[in-house]
Amino acid sequence: INKVPIPPEDMPWQDLVQFRRDSENIALLRELRIWLQKQACSVAPVAQIHEEIEALLHTYAKYMKLQHRKHGEGVLSAVIVGAVTSVEHLLSLDIPAGLKAIFDVRGRKIALEEAELSAPGSEISYILKSREVLERGAN
Repeated sequence: INKVPIPPEDMPWQDLVQFRRDSENIALLRELRIWLQKQACSVAPVAQIHEEIEALLHTYAKYMKLQHRKHGEGVLSAVIVGAVTSVEHLLSLDIPAGLKAIFDVRGRKIALEEAELSAPGSEISYILKSREVLERGAN
């Protein structure tokens, strides 16, 4: 696959080893390999598989961009409104309500992780993740 990036020559080996040993990356690579094995067993022409990879990469990237925007706006809202609400509830000695507002931020992070798991094209998300990591390592 020509879409999987190659590490730049100046990338520190420690960063590359850390990336390869990360349990999430190992799982994502496994999902990509399973998807590729299914494609290899199909009778679809190589050009069609390439087109499908492009479509899945585009769909996944677009979906996750939207999810990150929703997450960012939700966290900002939860922090601002949550801080005011928490102080208000804590001052009125409504401790459970004050704590709930604080933990809403954590809930939004969990929602983003759930969205990543159910995203269309997630089976090839390793390609995009490796691109991001390798591009950051090159800079």
